[in-house]
Amino acid sequence: MDTNAGRCRAIAGGQRLSLLGLAALLLLLPACGGGGSAGGGDGSGFGQLAARASWQQPGDAGALDGARISGASDGGFGPELPASVRTVRIDFAPADGVACCVAIDPSLLDVNPGTGRRRVVLDRIPAGPGDLTIAGFPGAIATAPAGFSQTCEVQPAEVASPCVAGAIDTPSFISAPTSLVVPPGSAVDAGDILVPATPFFVTASLAPAPNASATAPFPVAATVAIAAGDLGIDALSIVTTPGGPANLTFSPCDDLGGPPCSPGGALQVHGLRATGTSGAIADGAATVDVAALAAGVERLQIAYGINVQPAPPTLTRTPTRTQVPTATDTPPATRTSLPTRTPTVTPTDAPDTATPTRRPTDAPGSPTATPDAMCGPQPIERCRQSIEAGQSDLIIGTSGNPSNDRLVFEWDRGNFTELEDFGDPGLLTSYAVCIYDAVGGVPVLVRQLFVPPGPDCPDAQACWTRTEDGHRYQDDSGARDGVMQIILRAGLPGRANIRVRAEGINLAPPSLPLQQDQTITVQVRNDFEDGKCWEAKFSKPAERNDPTLFRDRGDQPG
Repeated sequence: MDTNAGRCRAIAGGQRLSLLGLAALLLLLPACGGGGSAGGGDGSGFGQLAARASWQQPGDAGALDGARISGASDGGFGPELPASVRTVRIDFAPADGVACCVAIDPSLLDVNPGTGRRRVVLDRIPAGPGDLTIAGFPGAIATAPAGFSQTCEVQPAEVASPCVAGAIDTPSFISAPTSLVVPPGSAVDAGDILVPATPFFVTASLAPAPNASATAPFPVAATVAIAAGDLGIDALSIVTTPGGPANLTFSPCDDLGGPPCSPGGALQVHGLRATGTSGAIADGAATVDVAALAAGVERLQIAYGINVQPAPPTLTRTPTRTQVPTATDTPPATRTSLPTRTPTVTPTDAPDTATPTRRPTDAPGSPTATPDAMCGPQPIERCRQSIEAGQSDLIIGTSGNPSNDRLVFEWDRGNFTELEDFGDPGLLTSYAVCIYDAVGGVPVLVRQLFVPPGPDCPDAQACWTRTEDGHRYQDDSGARDGVMQIILRAGLPGRANIRVRAEGINLAPPSLPLQQDQTITVQVRNDFEDGKCWEAKFSKPAERNDPTLFRDRGDQPG
């Protein structure tokens, strides 16, 4: 009997490249096995759905015609996932039920050796009419669609993250909603779902950056891009409130030839960049609205907050008229002798030996060392870094309910890492995640996540497993500092990857907002040989840093 009877699954899989290539994404919503349904009964409340995602492929980027990119051609649709898709979002909206979405990291999906396909399972999908949508995002965050407050349950859990409500990240690819009816207790195949490219904002191009501080007038900039086909954008507008619209100039960009649209041309997109200067704005909180327009109709819009700070005071030199000194009969000043300091020797009975000097104790608030502590009070030097800016991510979320606290750190497109650098975490090698905030420019350890070596987790389940190119840690209980997942992948420069996910009541995340004065440093360390280290730095301003959420992308490697 199926032990998951009464639970319906949507399976996302399909041939995809891992770190070396990408292929088709397959979605499958299978029926629950016999023996019950979500609400009891014979399981007829659930059904099956199969669909295959076909992504629009890049073609000729076209040319700039005024403020519009025109004449672009697409390369048709195919299975290869474009470079501008790093996260896949799956949305399912049943006509009768609660809509859910989930963000999938395709690089974490295992290959089924029998079919050569990769797949992920979404649980508790009700039968009946509903809409299925597939979207691709260029970063590690997938913005939740309006009205979607639930996260689809996923198996395997380590490939998924919640969609983020209120994020400003826009999809680079998105399908039209596919309406379908899932027959109770049986299956339907929706066939191929075309996922076309769509204009999106390159988040790293925004100026000022979200939550930044700026002194008016300040430079403004935004880039709208597309991975395939005609951009279809006539103009961009950047409006600050208070303040008003900025006067902008436009220039084309192309990651494959010309001024790049994305950092390092990593997204392989073409588009339009707008730059200008804000007007005079009163000090205090302000909102930046960025919109992409086609024939005067808004097609894409985001808004985020900044802080307008007063200009530094200007020092004005006032010339001083110097009078000619007048001779007087004032007697000369008398020099006063200063008392002479005479050293005083105090006899003691102590032997004539040097007294060793004790090191000062740690300042209050410094972390207390424990036998398994691996994070010192300061970051260590010579850690491996990503080879490109914006390829590492740090997300820390807190709420009134500790069970909903979460932390995600991803070190992607990392420098050369050999498999042996990871040691043997299943038997001998400990791992720690060290998070350093900066206060007054001085790094301060604010949280350590520690995972000791050993094959078994506290619930007696196997936690560390060996993979083809590294190691994987999975503990759904989060008993060890909330850590539920660690993915270690070795590889050549640009291929190595580390991902850490922690959630729940054992996480105890650092207090938000973080100081970030100026840089937050995250290091993943182990105790193999002389200790290995992988690092990302996050300089202010963050994309978001408030009492409930910190989110930022990594700096340019230094």
